[in-house]
Amino acid sequence: MKNRKIYPIFLAILAASFYAINVPFSKRLMVAVPPTMMAGLLYLGAGIGVGIMYLGYGRTHDASPKLAK
Repeated sequence: MKNRKIYPIFLAILAASFYAINVPFSKRLMVAVPPTMMAGLLYLGAGIGVGIMYLGYGRTHDASPKLAK
């Protein structure tokens, strides 16, 4: 029961830290990379991150239906 409360907090802190790290790196890359390429790279990174989370979620997800008729 205790793990259920800590896991979402951990994910929120992890997301906030990734966002905080992303901003300085993006500003440094904006000197050498055009804005459209930067947007594409950010979307690509977000897609890869969500894909990794989806693969990890699929293993621990309970396949039973959440709502009963």
